[in-house]
This record gives sequence, structure tokens and C-alpha cells, in this order.
Amino acid sequence: MGPPRVDYIYTRLPSATCIRLIEFLPSRPGEIAISLSAFELDNVPAFNALSYTWGDPRCPYLDHGPGAPSAESYLQATRTIRCDGDIFPVRPNLYDALRRIQAARSDVPQQRFLWIDAICIDQSSIAERSSQVQMMSRIFESAECIIAWIGPADDTLTDADSAVSKLAAVISGPLPSSVDEVLAIKARLAVLTEADFFDASAYKEKLGTRYITKREWLAFLAFLYRPYFERVWIVQEITLARRIVLLCGPLHLEWQDFAKAILCFLTLPQWVVLLNREILRTWISPESAEYVTFRRLRDADPRTSTIPLAPVHLVKVRVYARGDLPDGAKTPKKYGLRGLITTHRAAAATDPRDKVFALISLADPTKAPLTHPKAHTLAADYNLPVESVYTRLARLQILSFGDLRVLDTREADHMRAVKGLPSWVPDYSVWQSPENMDNDVPNCDWKAGGDETFTPDGRELGDPLLTLRGRRVEAVGKVAISGFDQMLTIIWGSIFDIVAKLPWDRFIDARLVKDPKNLDDPAPRQSVDVDSLPTPMEVLARTVTRDVLDSQSPAPADMLRDQFLAYAAEKYLTGWGGYGEYGDSNRSFLERLVGRWHRFNITHFDRSPGERRCTPIIAAFCAEPPDSKYNAQAFLDKANEYGEMVAAVDATRKKSVTGGVDGYDSLGGANHMNGGFKRQSQKSMASRTVFCTSDGLLLGLGPTEMHAGDELWVFAGAKTPSILRPTATGRYRFVGAAFVYGLMHGQAVTLFPEAWDIVLE
Repeated sequence: MGPPRVDYIYTRLPSATCIRLIEFLPSRPGEIAISLSAFELDNVPAFNALSYTWGDPRCPYLDHGPGAPSAESYLQATRTIRCDGDIFPVRPNLYDALRRIQAARSDVPQQRFLWIDAICIDQSSIAERSSQVQMMSRIFESAECIIAWIGPADDTLTDADSAVSKLAAVISGPLPSSVDEVLAIKARLAVLTEADFFDASAYKEKLGTRYITKREWLAFLAFLYRPYFERVWIVQEITLARRIVLLCGPLHLEWQDFAKAILCFLTLPQWVVLLNREILRTWISPESAEYVTFRRLRDADPRTSTIPLAPVHLVKVRVYARGDLPDGAKTPKKYGLRGLITTHRAAAATDPRDKVFALISLADPTKAPLTHPKAHTLAADYNLPVESVYTRLARLQILSFGDLRVLDTREADHMRAVKGLPSWVPDYSVWQSPENMDNDVPNCDWKAGGDETFTPDGRELGDPLLTLRGRRVEAVGKVAISGFDQMLTIIWGSIFDIVAKLPWDRFIDARLVKDPKNLDDPAPRQSVDVDSLPTPMEVLARTVTRDVLDSQSPAPADMLRDQFLAYAAEKYLTGWGGYGEYGDSNRSFLERLVGRWHRFNITHFDRSPGERRCTPIIAAFCAEPPDSKYNAQAFLDKANEYGEMVAAVDATRKKSVTGGVDGYDSLGGANHMNGGFKRQSQKSMASRTVFCTSDGLLLGLGPTEMHAGDELWVFAGAKTPSILRPTATGRYRFVGAAFVYGLMHGQAVTLFPEAWDIVLE
């Protein structure tokens, strides 16, 4: 025999329905030798399939020591195996997986053949890649077992395995197979408190398992943060698998145990919150024994979640799809494509087109948008550019569902990564921020476009232009300051500044009167009790929460008022940073508070930075009508109550608040007075900010990228209003969805009878 060729050369598959399978060959120690054979998929011998990540498989929040391979090195095919006698380059993680499978005996179901995408598909052939990807779901459905290679071991693996075992033990019996069964577990575990998280006896008495140490909890998080779980392809691979085995280094883990651990984790929200990075920092100090290993997990960018959601979504999708099916049975396709893409929007893919291709074959073909006559154009085709694939998907959803909900899934401008994408098309290659405007809005009945329906514009699926019929409401006027930390007093100061200058005292809904813009007209007063209508501050409170509080929509009036006033008090007191304990300790808190208020009313000169931050808050409450339940006196009373509560907490903790954002924000988040409003407004305002129209008549919540001069529109078939930006071509760019109090239920159709056709580019 002559010397082997430098690189293996693929032989063309006999037919479009054939696949290749790997067979291990005898080899010398330290070497891997395989052979490739082609089979018709309908007549294929028994085989296993490998599920893995092409890149770095290690947790990104752990230090791997000096001399460890770089993340970039995992992207290069630096290892070699022999394929039918020829050299075949592979990437490091695949090489490690092959070594592990080759050495496996009893812990991996043995089959003669194995399927691996990087080897069994000629990756240099676009035509073959497209054809094989279209068969991917059938390949994984046909495999006897899916071997999920998580990656090599690290110093935390033993502790992670211990945590999985202890959590899995909480769910005795078979794996839950329905939402109701999972909710029943959640109800059973509701007796646990946050304090129980640190109480070893509570684990035994309330959970029926052994104590999970701090190190084990952190190792569990590090395990879930492994890149394997974030890959979009594994959603299909794991969901469709008839049987799954998880391998991580020498560790072998049954899927049932891992899934039970995740479901237990999911049903303990009162403990999950303690693993959020902001709170985690309070119980993992730099002096703790855990800090050395997990410091990067603790101290990472707070804009990234400490709670890894990808494996949670993965387990839920498989569990709810399979129900009580036994191992070996095929998984039914129950999910619509839109739901799958929404759920796994944050998943990772080397090729951005795979964010669509990897989920199409997992979706139920009897549900929209795959029922549309043109749905076949979404089939995997790597000749198409990314922007064409995403545009086809977006327009297909509009045509299939007959509405414009796809616009609400469009991410903020600064998130977008795909160049040349039409402004109205979501960039599915990145995670969505902000979330859908109606996310977590119970019984949402928004219909900004009223009963008018979307009319197709007749363009081809891949056309970058979209014609819509709608009503121009008004130009955007003032826009509040925005930033990552929506809770900063300076941001809220800019919001209160807008509200203080609104030109109306009471807001009249267009559904109640014919001319809500003219409050001086006696006609409205004859049909509406104007004094009972919401004031600017109530409209603000409802706007920044999307009119949701305590899982109720509309937000209950009294609860909303009390929590909003308490939150405003927190912002006001936060602005006092540098006042020590707020002045003369011999005076009551209310006396000191009124003193600051009185100083505002006397002079605006030589104020401290704290007073400058507080001025807009004071001005907004002073601008309220005297009989408003949000007036200045109501705010003073609530601020006094809040301040006394803070003082009581400080006394109990035997320490004083030193002033500034951190002290008050930590207390504010922990107390019952404004906690619900604070959480809801923070969620609603993520990547959004407050604005008013140029005439000052409407207050809304819109994308942070909008600016004065943008336009507020309401389209036929839309749930929410839209912010658009005029272009020099006479067309518009879509900036983002908006919540506008008084426009969410078709009022624009009454206010602006004439509709116009415009083009989004």
C-alpha cells in the first residue's frame, strides 16, 4: 500500500436519500481509524448518533488553568484521524468525543455504526449539506441512541454530578410527562423559603434529599452553562431522540436523572432567585472558599443572566413533547415553528441560517406557518444568503397568521448582527431584547389596529420591502434617558420631567368620547366623569408596567398607586445620596422630608447633585391636580412611611444606610412596599424607555433607539403601535413596537379615520 493521502476525499452519495455511517476500525493505541459506508435511510442498519458542539465545550465562566487551550483553538481542525486509510482532520472536541466513545464499554449502548454530522456529511458541498440537513430529523429519529457529548471534565464536574443526583432524588417515580404534573411538583415545593436554601435540615425534611452545598450549586450552574446546551441543533437532536445518554469526561449521566434535576430546579423559583448574579454576590464573598473557583461566574457582566435558561427550555420541550412515551418510541412533533423559534431564540449556531433550518424539521407541519403553500421555500438551502432566509420566514409568518406580531419580535437596533437585513425583519441570529411587548401580560386583549385586518401586499417572500396600511398618530416628542440600569434615579428623573410638563390634567380614552383631545369642550363632561379619569402620574404608572401588576391586567388601581408612590419615594430618597441620615436626627423623618421639599419651593440655586436629581420628581407630583390620589401630599405621606420603614430595617440590622443607589436599591428590592411595581417596571422597561408625542397628548413606552422626530403609527392587524423613522426615499424604517396608554384597543381608528399605505424598508 502506498502512503495515505493528506486529506480524505468524499465519494458522491448514490442518491439524495442516502446517508453515510461511521464504523470504528482496529487501530494502534492513541490512534483512531474509521470507515465510511453509504446506506439508504429507509434501509439503514442500527446506529447511534453523536450530539456535540463544534467549538469550545468548556464553561466560559471557569478558569481552566495555565497552558489550557484557547477558545479559538477549538475552532481549528488540529487533530487527525484515519478514514478509510486517509488522513481526516477534525476539531479537538470531536476528537475527544471519538476517544471517549471508542473507549466506552458498558456505559454507552453499543452499535456497530455511528453517525456524526462533521464526518458523515461532506461539509465542502453546499448541495449535499442542504440535502442532508433536510433529512436531519429523520436521521435522529432513526438512531437507536443519541450520545450527547457535553465535553471534557473540569474541576467542578464531581460537584455538579452530586447536585444533579440530589435534585433528581426530589422527584420520585417516573419523569413528569405534562405541565400539570410539573405544576403539582411546584405546588408541593412551595413550602420552601429562601432561608431553607441554606438550611441543611430543610433539604431532608421538606425536599427529601441531601443538602446541596454552595460549591455544588455553583458547579451545577457551571455545568448548565456549558456551550453544548446553547446549540440550536441539539434542540432537534435531544427532542427527537428515542434514547439519550449524556457523557462529560468520564461521567455517564442518564437523561432521566438530568431532566428530573432540571424540572426540580424549575419548580423552585424561590431558590432560583438566589442564584441570580446580583443576589449570588451576597452569599459568595471574595473571602469565601468558593470564590477562587467561581469568581468569574459571580463577577461576570451583570447584563448576562446567572440563570442558564437553555437547558431548562431543552428539557421542557422534550418532556412535554414525549409525554409518557417509553424509551425507543418516536417523539411526535407537537410544536409550531413560531413557538420553537421564540423559545430557542437565544440558542447559538455557527451558521446563522441554522437558527431556522435546525427547527423547521422539528416543527409540526400541520400548524402555521408550515401549512402555507409557499412554506417549502423555507427548506434548508445554503445557497441562500442569511438575510433572504430570515426575510422569507418573517413574511411567511405575516401571511400565514394574518397579523403583524412578527414585528413585536424584532430586537433593538444595537443587537442586530446580520448586515443588510430589512428593518422590519427580526435578526434571528441574536437573542431578542426587548421581549415581546405582550410577554407576561395575562389575558392580553390588545388590538391597537382595532378590528381591521392585515392585507397582503402581493410581494414575493424574499422581497425586502413591506407595504402596510396604517394611521399616523403623531411625531415622537421628548424621549427619556435610557440605560442598562432602569432603576437609576437620573433615568427616572428624566421620566418625571416629561410627565411634569404634559399639557393635560386628566386622560380621556377615545372609546369614551368623540373628541378626547379637547378637554375644555363641555360635551365630554356630560358623558364622562372627568374627575375620575387617570391623571398624568397614573398614566405613567400604567405605562411603565404595561398596565400589569401582580399578574393582573389592568393593574388594580389601589395596589398600583400605593406601590408606585413607594417606588417614587425610593427614587427620591436615593437622590439624597450624601445627606448622611437625612439631616437633623432630632427631627422626625417627615419633618426632614418636608424641609427638603420646602427648600425646593424656595430656591433652585446652588442645589446639591442629590437635589438636582430629585427636582423632576418633586415637580411632577406638584403638577398633579389637587384632588388626585397621586398628588404631592399622597407622595409625602408614602415617602414618610417608606423612610420610616428603611430606618426600622436599618435599626434591626444594626447598621445605617450610607446613602446612594446601592443602599436604597437593595432595600427597595427587598421590601413589600414597592417590590411588585419595581419588578414589573424593570421587566417592562428592559431595552425600552418612556416618551411622549410632540403634542404632549400621549405617553408611551418604546425602543431605546427612538428619538424626537420619529413617528408613532398604528397598522391594521397590529396588536401594538409602532415607532417608525422616515427615510430620504419616502419610505420608513421600523424602529420597534410601543405601548401607548390610550391606543392599545383600537382607539386610533376612531381618532384618525383616514389610513395610508406606507412602505417599510
